[in-house]
Amino acid sequence: MTGTGNGFNLTAPADTNSRTLRIYVGGYGVQGELQAYLSDLSAKPFADTSVSNYYDSVYVVYTIRYAAASAGQHLIVNYRSLNLFDEAYGNVTLQSATLSGGPAEPLPFSLVDPRRIGNDFILSFNTQTGFNYTAEFSDSILNPNWNAFATVPGNGGALTVTNYNVPIGPRFYRVRIP
Repeated sequence: MTGTGNGFNLTAPADTNSRTLRIYVGGYGVQGELQAYLSDLSAKPFADTSVSNYYDSVYVVYTIRYAAASAGQHLIVNYRSLNLFDEAYGNVTLQSATLSGGPAEPLPFSLVDPRRIGNDFILSFNTQTGFNYTAEFSDSILNPNWNAFATVPGNGGALTVTNYNVPIGPRFYRVRIP
């Protein structure tokens, strides 16, 4: 982005879990300014103007480790040109950003080998450690009333659950991660 005061704005999720945001920025013929703060202002804002070069390009990586005081917050990052040393070509650049940490997100999964044996309905699914899985059924898909029949902790492998004494007729199944 060329022009004094122009630049980039980023937001990243924030809650009480620790996260690390790495921002890869640079500039040519410019002094850049990076500002970062939490939306709930639960930590001191960060500002830096060390990205500065008169006649060449400069590139840096900012590593910001953060956690907010409460859930549902954001880390707000602004990177802009503070002073232009080359009025025609001076600019700030944003190459990339990476975010790590925070709570693990469950991976998508699917039911494996669902089958009825006698009056019982058996289904298997792959799990992840650290998540609980609740298997539920409903006799109607149009107006479902979901009933839990098993809750199991994930172990990183396949788990099998059984819905015992299933009546004849249609029945719908799902597995939730509460």
